[in-house]
Amino acid sequence: MKYTSSNRNIAFLGTSLPRECGIATFTQDLLDELQHIKGFNKPRIIAINNNEAYDYPEQVKREIDQHKLSDYIETADYLSSSDVDLLVIQHEFGIYGGESGEYLIPFVERLTIPYVVIFHTVLTKPSAKQRHIMSRAAELSVKVVTMAQSTVTDLISIYGVDAAKIAFIHHGVPHVKTGSRSELKEQYGFAGRKILSTFGFLSPGKGIEYSIEAMRGVVKQHPDSLYIIFGKTHPVVKQETGEVYRQKLMDLVEELDLTKNVRFVDNQCKYKRYCSLRTIICAG
Repeated sequence: MKYTSSNRNIAFLGTSLPRECGIATFTQDLLDELQHIKGFNKPRIIAINNNEAYDYPEQVKREIDQHKLSDYIETADYLSSSDVDLLVIQHEFGIYGGESGEYLIPFVERLTIPYVVIFHTVLTKPSAKQRHIMSRAAELSVKVVTMAQSTVTDLISIYGVDAAKIAFIHHGVPHVKTGSRSELKEQYGFAGRKILSTFGFLSPGKGIEYSIEAMRGVVKQHPDSLYIIFGKTHPVVKQETGEVYRQKLMDLVEELDLTKNVRFVDNQCKYKRYCSLRTIICAG
């Protein structure tokens, strides 16, 4: 991973597109934005692979087999001997190998270049193994990033992270140039309705059922309200349990008599069609 200019070199560790994964999309958004900032070369990605083969773009410079510990060690040595100035680690328990993703620990312990770790999930009741992984990853990092203000306290009190290391950065959303909110509502047949939305891969940990249950109270005061749930079932969840969770949510909508107030958008083409709508009217 050699560069010819004097600009800083950044690499990302995590999943990468075209793998269907929220972190892969998040990483791509970061990479795309960094390309517009002076002083940096085009970032590269070290991709964590599951059991599938992906046709990665040129930006992926190395791959790690999620379940092969030796790959982590070899990649740590590779990065340490490269001219990468900073590694950005996307942390989610499920994308790394070993119990709760424990293979990440020998990787960071062997690494000799500085790294920032972005914690995408901060559990309030972690197992002993989960607590150790996050605490150790944070301890060896130069900076810890969380995207929810409420998790700052948890990182300090539960995981023992040095408060001076923690940076709270809002997740943010892409900017979309489109029509006004009222124009979009009319375009999609929602004129005069109050819109709420959730978007992203569906999985049991998202707690969508609580939002559906809450819609009962919302509808009593605002009968015209509509809750749109954008997104396919997470590929890993679908592989393991099929559409069990989605069906559970759909059954709940029927049970609570909310079929006119809750809509699922799970078809990929239709999902793209609604992108501008969800961005503009997600707050009503």
